[in-house]
Amino acid sequence: MIDTENFYLVQQIANLLEKKLDLKVKDHGMWRIQCLIWDTLEEKENYEKYGSIAFTTDLDKMSEEEKKELTLN
Repeated sequence: MIDTENFYLVQQIANLLEKKLDLKVKDHGMWRIQCLIWDTLEEKENYEKYGSIAFTTDLDKMSEEEKKELTLN
């Protein structure tokens, strides 16, 4: 289900994909766009919290202690 907070943005992106690339939302689903938004927001949050190490490390597999240690170095 599409997050209501981002629905307008998802709709705009879907319209742009249809207009520019002839990709129909009915064929591909707007859920993919929503997942892209979620992933991007999560990456932004991790970058703000852990810095550039967030892009080179699998944060999901690390403990909070390990994450703190990386941000201190």
